[in-house]
Amino acid sequence: MINIPITIRKKPLGNFNVTRQIHSQMKKGFDTLDHYSPQILLNINKKINEEYDLSRAIKESYGKIKGHFPSVDNYAIEIRVQIYCDFEKINIESEFPQYIGFNNCIGNKVIIKESNNVINDFSKLTNLTIFNCEIKNLEIYSNISSLIIENLKSCNSFVIEFKSIAKVKMNNFSIKGQIKEITVSNVTSDDLSLDIEDNKPDGFETEQVIIKISNSNFISAKIKSQRIISFNSTNNKIQNLYLNPQIKANDIDILNTDLKEVNIFIPIFGIEQINFIKCSNLNNILISKSFEIIEESVTVNNLMVSKTSFSKEFIGFFSYFISNKIVFENCINRGELNFENMNVNLYLQIINSVMGKMLFINSNIGSELRMKNSNIEDVKLFTTELPSTIHVTNHTVTELKNIQDAYRQLKVISEKSSNKEKVIFYRSKELDTYYESLSFLNKQQILEKITIGLNRISNRHTLNWGYPLFWLIFLGTINFIMFLYSLGAFSIDLPYIYIIDTKLYSYLFDWFIPGYLYPTRNKIALILETFNYPDFTSLPLYSKLIVFENDILLLPYCIYQFIAAFRRHGIK
Repeated sequence: MINIPITIRKKPLGNFNVTRQIHSQMKKGFDTLDHYSPQILLNINKKINEEYDLSRAIKESYGKIKGHFPSVDNYAIEIRVQIYCDFEKINIESEFPQYIGFNNCIGNKVIIKESNNVINDFSKLTNLTIFNCEIKNLEIYSNISSLIIENLKSCNSFVIEFKSIAKVKMNNFSIKGQIKEITVSNVTSDDLSLDIEDNKPDGFETEQVIIKISNSNFISAKIKSQRIISFNSTNNKIQNLYLNPQIKANDIDILNTDLKEVNIFIPIFGIEQINFIKCSNLNNILISKSFEIIEESVTVNNLMVSKTSFSKEFIGFFSYFISNKIVFENCINRGELNFENMNVNLYLQIINSVMGKMLFINSNIGSELRMKNSNIEDVKLFTTELPSTIHVTNHTVTELKNIQDAYRQLKVISEKSSNKEKVIFYRSKELDTYYESLSFLNKQQILEKITIGLNRISNRHTLNWGYPLFWLIFLGTINFIMFLYSLGAFSIDLPYIYIIDTKLYSYLFDWFIPGYLYPTRNKIALILETFNYPDFTSLPLYSKLIVFENDILLLPYCIYQFIAAFRRHGIK
């Protein structure tokens, strides 16, 4: 059997004029090479049609020419490339020279990627600059140390993703331009600066830009946008995050991120949603309206902090915005949370959290609190009202106990604020909820439920003195009529009922005075005379029972409840 060798020919480079320009400038560069500053400059201004492998063209030209210059073997040659031409698609590999710049170009796609064939003469790409260009898609998968983009126009997608396991540090990472979607992954840099410009003229609706940052490490990340943004940070380590959308933000999601300081400035058209989930090492949070907005109110529709722990050094400021919902879920706060000039339209929700020190200054927390398995006792209020109700989804015993504890904590907060009116109100709510959690079917709870129930309907747990006054007059009058009826004081001729002596009504007021203040024998003397009873002991048993029930049970209880409510709550 005869083995026939197979030669695999490379695909032609194409763009002959560009390749010849590279070869010509490469030869000239070797001719004039200065060993003190061994740089070769390549300026490409010939239009690049279709797909072009720029790294391959440079490597092939470099390999052909270098053999004629053996004296440069010991030089660390730096090849710098400037592209001034329009192009369709340019492929660049990681052994590309140390500098490449795009200037005043229009192109469809640029891809910078790792190479499998490493040439020792070439250093990895370290600097990339793009100035005043229109590039539809820019993808960087190679390790670079500097990226500076200025005035990038009409870019649909920008991706920088270092696929190597070891993250390579970038000294500069700055982008300014019109970009629809930005993806950053596995990048380490001292500073990240994203400045998104708008490509719509005034009066036209702006487009949304999507920014996704993951598995990256930045000392400082500053993001500014003149377009509506959707921001997502996942599995990052960022010491200082500065978000300043100029128009509006749909979603700002900060997930599983190691942060030290976060500053989010709310634009004039607000932010739909801000989520902090599984964040760690936070020292400072500032969420406030942008400095450019003076009088207008701004909104953050939903603000959620979940599965996050704040250290003792933590200080959070939430100020000068309106929110529909604020949610803390599975949080522990050892630091301090400050809410100033806040307005919550719907509700504040705290679930499975220990909120620690919270200060509300000149704020409206909303009319409803949703709270479960949480502690909020270290709350301080300054010109701020607590919610009046706690949301109930279902009336299970467990949930009712959670709500009872929530009212208890609100009562404690009110006591610390010396707000006696609120203390009485939350105590009433606490007892109401406790009453609902008790059952008549439980023998150990029957008497307690009856006692709290009577207290509830008699004076609303000392909240309203009008209740006992009403029951005293209403039930006392019924007892008086029943007493007269038991003595035969009424003549019934249906449909009419007549009383035998109208003077009996004049003793109605005396009936409301307990027997120990006004002896029963005296207060019903006329009644005894009217019905020819010699004394009280000669009355029928049923009549005596009514008198005892009125003087011993009803009147003292109602009077006591009236005094208790009046003493605690004044004339409210």
